[in-house]
Amino acid sequence: TEGMYNQGVKAHMLLDKSSNVIIDALKLKNKKVLFTSGATEANNTAIYGVCSAYYNEPKHIITTYLEHASVLNVYKDLEKRGFKVTYLIPNKEGIIDTIELEKNITNDTVLISIMWVNNIIGTIQPIKEIGRIAHEHGIKFHTDAVQAIGSLKIDVEDMNIDMLSLSA
Repeated sequence: TEGMYNQGVKAHMLLDKSSNVIIDALKLKNKKVLFTSGATEANNTAIYGVCSAYYNEPKHIITTYLEHASVLNVYKDLEKRGFKVTYLIPNKEGIIDTIELEKNITNDTVLISIMWVNNIIGTIQPIKEIGRIAHEHGIKFHTDAVQAIGSLKIDVEDMNIDMLSLSA
């Protein structure tokens, strides 16, 4: 059993080291890294994590029709639980209108969740502006950044991102 314990200690040290690399690279400061089995689980954990506090009194979520299918399925499930989900329709270039986003915010809006870079059409959403709007209204902001990592500069603090999903 001592050998198993040593393996556990080594694994824990590697996770700590990996967390610190991610924290430094993304300038996370006072945030923490949660490892999951992949992007779908990361997105689900972020969205359900916010919404689970409101299962007894469902609230409002804002997203887009351009999200990954695994994420859209979460919103469908939340709608069955009584949540109201607003699906923003992007313009012809695939970009959402931040003025339209702000118009759809209600007193019940608890989450804005928008994919940063679309995995099919490649559009890049105005994440910093979306984060600013969310925080001005006291709303949690999640972005699926799987397609953004390695291609775009990510500064979670500067962009007002509360939850960011990545994949190795």
